[in-house]
Amino acid sequence: MNNLEIIQASGMEDKSTEFQGENIDSDAIVSEISEALSQLDVNKTRELVTELHPADFADVIENLDHSERKKFLEIIKDDFDPEIFSELEPELLEEVTDLIGRDASAEALSKLDSDVVIEIVEELDEKEQQEIIEALPEENRAEVQAGLSYPEDSVGRLMSKKFVTVPEYWNVGQVIDYLRNQDDLPNDFHVIYVVDPKHRPVQYVLVSRIMRNKRDIKITDISEPCKHLVSPHDDQEEAAYLFRQYGLVSLAAVNEKGRMIGVLTTSDIVEVIEEEHEEDIMRLGGVTSRDFYSAVQKTVFRRFPWLFINMVNAFFAAIIIMHYAESIEAVVALAALSPIVAAVVGNSGAQTLTVSVRAIAKRDITPRNAPRVVFKEMFIGLVNGTMIGALASAVVYAYFRDTNLSLVFGISIMACFAAAGIIGSFIPIMLNKFKIDPAIASSAFVIALTDILSFFVFLGLATSFLINA
Repeated sequence: MNNLEIIQASGMEDKSTEFQGENIDSDAIVSEISEALSQLDVNKTRELVTELHPADFADVIENLDHSERKKFLEIIKDDFDPEIFSELEPELLEEVTDLIGRDASAEALSKLDSDVVIEIVEELDEKEQQEIIEALPEENRAEVQAGLSYPEDSVGRLMSKKFVTVPEYWNVGQVIDYLRNQDDLPNDFHVIYVVDPKHRPVQYVLVSRIMRNKRDIKITDISEPCKHLVSPHDDQEEAAYLFRQYGLVSLAAVNEKGRMIGVLTTSDIVEVIEEEHEEDIMRLGGVTSRDFYSAVQKTVFRRFPWLFINMVNAFFAAIIIMHYAESIEAVVALAALSPIVAAVVGNSGAQTLTVSVRAIAKRDITPRNAPRVVFKEMFIGLVNGTMIGALASAVVYAYFRDTNLSLVFGISIMACFAAAGIIGSFIPIMLNKFKIDPAIASSAFVIALTDILSFFVFLGLATSFLINA
């Protein structure tokens, strides 16, 4: 039997050609579907989506408005591909399951692997979760309930319980025969784990390496040791770090006795890393990726706290400005120039904050190198502040023809840039030390401190050297 036959016999047939073809123009398809729905043309609606990949199908659902979505799902619900659920935005899952119906949704979900079902079901509210779980077949229900018993964002909710293991004493030929004869292998796998008599993973081997070796070679002679294992209670980001740090393609999950109970793959971790990156960026702006598809009321309540905090910060800055009201009356130019200082310094602080939060997420910042990071960012701020301050001073002098005002303006920018470097790096490091997610809390602190500092330094220096001199 050749290598291709081995792959097919082991349930690892290449599915990369499935759904391949020309790139899909989602906008054009959505327009055609909208037109077909408006004309109540059921046959044309079905024809338009017959050959769509689940990801493109999900795009169509997401781009239809609510009334069109309701008509569309009513037409295609009997032919609904379960894979579409895994491609939908989380905020639309509840709406789609409601429109398709509890029983139809449960039937579709029962055709997916348990780890995928868990990922979908955990996005629903508690009542909807319970209804879907109760409608699942008993075997699927038990697996989903077991997965949901693990903490949110834990390895246990992400891991697949379908994996391939072989004993240490087998050779390559025995492994290949096993792959040919087993009917309950995972649909896709690239790694086989070598386990001891207690089913503890000791080594792993890539399928490609098995196919390249002769039948009489011992499987342990071509395997690599399992240096990294995770518990189902570990955070998913911990697993993502191991994949990223050590270039893993698979990672075994073990229980408290060391027995293998699940596996994570690169496809699982890619999603975690993407979500982690997206979440960090969104949180810095006080929003979430779900806002785009969320109802107006939910989006308002999500954004309001962050906006409220920024309003409070703005009032503190206003108090500083009011403190120097007499100086501003004496030199009106201060009113025009102080927002410029706050704006450019705020941008500098935001740059430092973004770099620091990302470095913390990647574990590049440690207690040992943290002081060096803060000093480096301060120095970068000082250099940038000197250059920006010099340019800004020249512009101020050219407009106001006031040497002292231009010097105060430039020195304020230079000093505040250096301080922004310290603030933008030190705050996320300290928040992380106290187990507070720096992506959530850092932004509000940095914006507040850089604004207050900018007004205080500029107006304070102006009062000292322009008014009281």
